[in-house]
Amino acid sequence: MKNSTAYVLFIVLLLGIALWSQVSRPRRFVWMPTYSHYDTQPFGCAVFDSVLSFSLPQGYEVINKPLFVLGREDTARVRNVLVVSNGVELGKNERDTLFRMLERGAKVMLVATWIDSDLEDTLGVHFAMQEFSDVVSEGTELLPPCDTLCWAGGAGGYPERRFTVRSDFMDDGVYMTDVCMPDGWEEYWTKPGHFTRRVWAWQHAWMPGDTSRVRPVAVSFPVGKGELFWVQTPRLFTNYGILDDDHRAYVFRLLNLLKDAPVVRTEVYGDSYEEFIATYDSHGPFDYVLSQPPLRWAFYVVLVTLAFFFCFTARRRQRPVPLLPSPANKSLEFVKLIGTLYFQRETPTELVRKKWLYFADEVQRHTGIDLRDQATAQERASRLSEKTGMAQEDLLPLLTRLDEVLGESARRPDNEEMKRLVDRMNDVLRRL
Repeated sequence: MKNSTAYVLFIVLLLGIALWSQVSRPRRFVWMPTYSHYDTQPFGCAVFDSVLSFSLPQGYEVINKPLFVLGREDTARVRNVLVVSNGVELGKNERDTLFRMLERGAKVMLVATWIDSDLEDTLGVHFAMQEFSDVVSEGTELLPPCDTLCWAGGAGGYPERRFTVRSDFMDDGVYMTDVCMPDGWEEYWTKPGHFTRRVWAWQHAWMPGDTSRVRPVAVSFPVGKGELFWVQTPRLFTNYGILDDDHRAYVFRLLNLLKDAPVVRTEVYGDSYEEFIATYDSHGPFDYVLSQPPLRWAFYVVLVTLAFFFCFTARRRQRPVPLLPSPANKSLEFVKLIGTLYFQRETPTELVRKKWLYFADEVQRHTGIDLRDQATAQERASRLSEKTGMAQEDLLPLLTRLDEVLGESARRPDNEEMKRLVDRMNDVLRRL
């Protein structure tokens, strides 16, 4: 194997090992609630939205519009609204729009730890919130690792069921500010000036030394033709909750209450996913780069460019081979030079002899007649006449005179005769 090939293979192997180690290493989870449609972390909603889009019979859509815009759009149709956030703060116009949508028959489910105080006063409820951290915070260290989430028997057509949920995934529940809570959570309670309400699920409010109290975590308020739901477990309406078997059953029991119309989830009231990305605590050299699609593709392009650079520069550099002109044919010039030399030395006899040698070779090569044999000039002229078609009477004088010149005859040819003999031999060669 050449050194250059080994070098290229070594570089490619190193790049492959680096990419494999980066891709195959365990992914670090970030336990920060964003409820974003684009967040694939445990407390994002990318998987949650994907599952609901195939599960709800009337359709499911994620939008980024506030309630007052949805209220204007839904004057001729009814859509149920889902909001998932840590908290929901509504202005006066949005609250008015919310109740108009409910009067027309829409169902709105606010899945949030808290809602604004004006809406609380209107509904006659109050929330109790505990701090939530990535895993366990100082406020939850006194709580048991898991708590019990209870579904009211008969609510929504489902039997009573107990769900095991981490205590730090839930808050202290909802206080009913205007009534004392009796047993039997499936009943309705009323008080003048407030809405009828119903409890769908509750939790045991654990306090040091007292485990008998309970707090609702999912309540609803019928308004006109519609119904307003407040669910205080937003961290279960996430990728984490939808992928856990026990939590998924609880989530779908609540979402089943919205199945009679198309459901839209608005992200206007959720936490900013961009802020989450900006505060992402990276623990690896390429975590942030690979988390951003533009930077990730730029990094891949750089790696491919480096690979091509190594492949092309590793080859042995070669000097360009110069293109030399083909050598000129000097044979004709050489013949002319020799002929000139013989002519200048005034030796026509030698020129005739040289021409004879060439003439005899060409005749033998084309006709097979050897003019150098001992046959007479008559015989040779006869055979040459048969091959060339020339008259024997024209060939005999030529061959006879050439024999005299070759035989050192006393009558040597002059320049004129030399030219005449050469021309006659050329005539014969042209007939071959």
